[in-house]
Amino acid sequence: MRLLNRYFIKTYLISIIQISIVSAILIFLIDLVEISKRFDEISNIAFYELIKLSTYKLPYTFKDISPIIIVIGTLTCLYKLSKSSEIVISNAVGISIWQIISPITLCAISFGIIIVAILSPISIQMQHQFTQLEKSIKGNDTPVSQNIDNEFWSSQKNIVGELIINAEQIDINDLSLVGVTILQFNEEMDLVARYDSTNAYLDNGEWHLDKTWVTDQENISKFIGKTIVNTFSDDIFLQESILQNSEKSIWTIKDTITKLKKN
Repeated sequence: MRLLNRYFIKTYLISIIQISIVSAILIFLIDLVEISKRFDEISNIAFYELIKLSTYKLPYTFKDISPIIIVIGTLTCLYKLSKSSEIVISNAVGISIWQIISPITLCAISFGIIIVAILSPISIQMQHQFTQLEKSIKGNDTPVSQNIDNEFWSSQKNIVGELIINAEQIDINDLSLVGVTILQFNEEMDLVARYDSTNAYLDNGEWHLDKTWVTDQENISKFIGKTIVNTFSDDIFLQESILQNSEKSIWTIKDTITKLKKN
């Protein structure tokens, strides 16, 4: 029985490894083409940088499709056993289908543990490296796609009235907002001004905006560069939004829960 279990496990592992290698190659090539198109407007980018970007992105994408790989690998293994009539022969000598599936199931569970405990932290770290490299190639003022995908919205108060803040992304590395629009209302909820900025960060109850256009009540816009908008909120809500939306590995989730409870 142990010999048969080892054989079934070996067959299953071969199927999973074959599917994984083919999937990794396809993911790498598809990402390489996609990233090349994304940076086609940058003429001085080197090919090895595109290779590095695709390599950094590979573990994250592979982790996302790993359940599909396990399913396809399992079906491939069972198909091989069925095609060679090994399942029928095993049943004929008194081995039930559950005894055949049991070692395969244990292998699938082991793969799941490896993905959660090892591959997931590695993919998060390499995603961070992808973000840094993409940011250095595009420039610090360009939104990066590997940060939080969700839009950021916030309603706050200041000495003038209410603030409605929207941002395309949150830069989780600098704790700042990218692609920011701030609507300033007075106490009567009349729109006083609109601020459009490339990025903003919160410090000591003040939003510091860079490369800002301001539109007044007369709908006249002018470029004012750097400016400050005060607020009664602190940076705790921004940290909480980052903690709730950013991806964490199983090894850091306890610390994240502690921070959320504190906030």
